[in-house]
Amino acid sequence: MERHQLFVVRFDQGECAFGWIAPGTFYEKFDGVLSSTLGLRVATQLELLLGKVSGARVFCDCSSLVTYDFAARDMLVRAFFSRRAEAR
Repeated sequence: MERHQLFVVRFDQGECAFGWIAPGTFYEKFDGVLSSTLGLRVATQLELLLGKVSGARVFCDCSSLVTYDFAARDMLVRAFFSRRAEAR
């Protein structure tokens, strides 16, 4: 089985691990607190990693998330949808 690298971004009391885990399958796992600062850092990295992918499945594990900032959630959603619009 091929190994895939996960990137980890941490800030204060929160953490996000993310990356391609299989062809066409993107994974994210959030732990702790998803602050606006952590959300911005992850969204920036997502835009770089996703590039101009024309289609992908996303698995997002939020089971260990304690709380989140709405602005952080919006930044992450925009990062995914901006790539979707550019791929069309």
